[in-house]
Order: sequence, then structure tokens, then C-alpha cells
Amino acid sequence: MIIFLVGVACVGKSTIGAALSQRLGYTFYDFDIELERFYGKPISRLKTEWITDTVFRKKAVVVLKKIIEDSQGHNAVVALPPSGLKSPYYRHIKASGGTVLWILEW
Repeated sequence: MIIFLVGVACVGKSTIGAALSQRLGYTFYDFDIELERFYGKPISRLKTEWITDTVFRKKAVVVLKKIIEDSQGHNAVVALPPSGLKSPYYRHIKASGGTVLWILEW
């Protein structure tokens, strides 16, 4: 099972996700960290290079698909930005059969 945590910036997705994954014995993925690791650059730099949000999401979905593929066969918690429920992310989240939790307030 994959649990996707979605919410606005600084609401506690990463903190909650890390604690939840530890308690459940799941693997934790912070999408922003995985994105920076995959492309070898900070998100601010990637956003500058990719110019529009649409292009950014098309490039970033590659990382989301990798996280989902890596999670097959074991359980995971993934902290996503609020855009995590936009296209093209949502299509892959839905296909994964995971559970989406919206974090409203810390």
C-alpha cells in the first residue's frame, strides 16, 4: 500500500509522513527531496530551467512514477506538494491504488 500525503507548503507533510512511516514500518519518500536527488539540482533551479508549471510537472512526474515503481511489493508513505493532485500526477496516483490523505493543518 502507498499512502500519499498532500497539502500546502509547511503544513507538516514531511514530518507527519516520516513519523507515520516509522510507526507503520513503511518506506518514506519526500517528493521534493527525491526530485532534487533525481535531477541533481534544487527545485528552485529546476523551476527556473523548466519555466512553466506544466513543464515542471511533466518532468517531475518521472520521479513520481519511479517512486511508485520502487514501492511495488512493499509499503510506502509519500509526501507530495499541493500540485500532487493535478495532472499528470493524479493519473499515476490513482493507477497505483494508493490512498490519498490531505493534510489541512499541523
